Amino acid sequence: MTREEALERLKFLYDQVHQRAERQEHLQARLPLDIEPQSLNYDEDLERFRGEYNRLVQAARAAGILSAADLEQRGLPDRMES
Repeated sequence: MTREEALERLKFLYDQVHQRAERQEHLQARLPLDIEPQSLNYDEDLERFRGEYNRLVQAARAAGILSAADLEQRGLPDRMES
């Protein structure tokens, strides 16, 4: 994986986490009364995307293809917290 590929994937994952979190915030108001938001797996999706993001950052940094400055330049965090 190249530096650019890693940054593109990280940006995608970062965007997915924020989009899902935003949807989850507003979900309750749009759901029928008998459906719980947890049944739609938003929590699992968020954890999966965060985990993949963190693993990719760690692997790319260990391989020397990504630095903290690269992440900062793109507005991406070093780590996504749960």
